[in-house]
Amino acid sequence: MTRYPITTGTQTVTAAGPVTGTLGTVALTNLSTLYLDVTGLSAGTCRISIEDSATGTFGDALPVKVWHFQSGAPADGITVSATLDEVPNLRKGATGNALRVNVLAISSGATLNLAASVDA
Repeated sequence: MTRYPITTGTQTVTAAGPVTGTLGTVALTNLSTLYLDVTGLSAGTCRISIEDSATGTFGDALPVKVWHFQSGAPADGITVSATLDEVPNLRKGATGNALRVNVLAISSGATLNLAASVDA
């Protein structure tokens, strides 16, 4: 298995919206596990999704997995994952298929760091 990054390294997030970085999955037909690493949620809560796209432009983005976090997590962060069995409709292996991370909601004034990857 090789781990492929979805985000462009660890990103600092202060507002809702797509996070920097995408991963084309046209050649990654054997995806097995999605990972999301979250550290330093300064206050409140956040909701984060990993989304896929059939076109790579994300105008057709669909959330394939959504996680909720609240401040007070361990100082070294938390890693959550989802196996392909948990996201059976993940679009992959066709031209244009891609993944991204989208912060759906974050408490006002909060900051967090996150990175996402996938095993294939």
